[in-house]
Amino acid sequence: MGKKKSTVQDALMLTDKGYRDLKKAIAACTLTNFSMFIPARSVLLLFPIPAGASHGQICGFISDSASSAQ
Repeated sequence: MGKKKSTVQDALMLTDKGYRDLKKAIAACTLTNFSMFIPARSVLLLFPIPAGASHGQICGFISDSASSAQ
């Protein structure tokens, strides 16, 4: 008895090898995304954002004295 084809494989008209390669590519992309997420999260843990700070204050566009004058 043959192996059942997945609906994704049928929808994309992939061969068995093409479907295996697609699964490997999805896994590699997911792993890469998580590996890029970990350093960004580490920076946020080391340098926490102060409570009540606006985006302009965090990026350095607005000074503290300018924001308190408003």
